[in-house]
Amino acid sequence: MRKRKLVDIVTLVLIGIFISIGIFDHFSNNYILSVNFYLGCLCWAGVIFIKYRIGKGNSLVFWFLILLTSNILVCSAYIYSFGSVDYLYKNDGLIIASIGINPIFFLMLVIYSGLNYDIIRDFIYGSEKENFEKSKADIQFYYDKFNRYQAEELEAIYKMFNEYPIDAQIALKKIHKERDLAFIEF
Repeated sequence: MRKRKLVDIVTLVLIGIFISIGIFDHFSNNYILSVNFYLGCLCWAGVIFIKYRIGKGNSLVFWFLILLTSNILVCSAYIYSFGSVDYLYKNDGLIIASIGINPIFFLMLVIYSGLNYDIIRDFIYGSEKENFEKSKADIQFYYDKFNRYQAEELEAIYKMFNEYPIDAQIALKKIHKERDLAFIEF
């Protein structure tokens, strides 16, 4: 089992334990659950369904942890936030937790990000598959664009060869090879 998959499973199980404790506290100790808790439970079930039933959403657990860290979603009967333990607002019978940084889920997010640093890298730079597909599409775009030009026009383009993006250079080299143009050497 890959490390990333194992960390996702352990994280979702820990969140499930928090949800179980919250439901237990609701029924045994009469804790009132907020709308954020119900949304958190639905999102937790949705993350599990999308990730393991449909097989998509590599970074869903990461984004779910971000929502839990900000208390937009809550997975426990207790609502922790820096500076206080409980901010609940009651509005027409609905109880809504205030937004704040939950230290427990913040710690989980830091540990999760440390163990799955590739998620952060993929978020910033894109995954290898995404980058490959984008590069492939860009090369095809430049190939189609430059392939319409005549040899005289291509000669002027090849004079500025180094000023073009890498994908354009690859397309120009491909055209050069296919047409066997003699006015430039690589």
